[in-house]
Amino acid sequence: FYYMFILFFVNLFFYGCSDSTEPKNQEPQKVRFVPKSADVDAVETGIDAVAVPGSPNQNSIFLQWYSTGDNDIESYQIFRRTGTSLSDSVGTFVKIAEVVQPFNSKDTSYIDESAGEDTLYFYYVIAKDEDGLTGKPSAKEFYRLLPAPTILSPVSGQNFSGQFEWLFSYIPQNFYFRLERRIGVSEFEVVGINLLDNIASVEPQQSRNLNEVGFSSLPSGFYQWRIEISNNIGISDKRAGCESTWGSFQVN
Repeated sequence: FYYMFILFFVNLFFYGCSDSTEPKNQEPQKVRFVPKSADVDAVETGIDAVAVPGSPNQNSIFLQWYSTGDNDIESYQIFRRTGTSLSDSVGTFVKIAEVVQPFNSKDTSYIDESAGEDTLYFYYVIAKDEDGLTGKPSAKEFYRLLPAPTILSPVSGQNFSGQFEWLFSYIPQNFYFRLERRIGVSEFEVVGINLLDNIASVEPQQSRNLNEVGFSSLPSGFYQWRIEISNNIGISDKRAGCESTWGSFQVN
């Protein structure tokens, strides 16, 4: 009986260990992109243009997707293809980056800093697990960067003079004026996001007062503002745009 007892535990140990070390054959789930927010949404999500800090005239493309929910995801692979129209979405994609799965995160993001202006970029993402298995490609997203506006005034926290000035000499677009007020050391809340008229082709350097950007008055505080631009001419779903860097000012 004693030897049978020992044999039982020896078999249990070896078979149990061998089962636990067998690689799984189930591939990771398919990645889903976070939906793109509307131009007037306070919280921006999904694929979008983002200004490059320190480079007033440069934008990059921001990608955002949900975590697959798999416990053993090691990384996400980003693939890209360029084109001139939506019909160019089919063809060879090139892997441009691999992003490590962040710990305990609902979603993951990547900024394509190599994207240039006036080129249509298509993307998809694939999840890879710790065993090297990869999932199916996500649905494709696309975006085109427009030349970015340049903030002229106010830019660096000076007292508000009553005018906002910026430079934009590209073809007419949809201008959105975004204004935020500081409510903490580094936290801001959105005061408003207003659509402006399209006069860029007539007046490359634009100057607007407070009423012209959609506000009658502002309480005292520290503010930041920027110009966001979108355009759906020839491209559906407004997947073309850019944004300026932030300007800031003080209201006493």
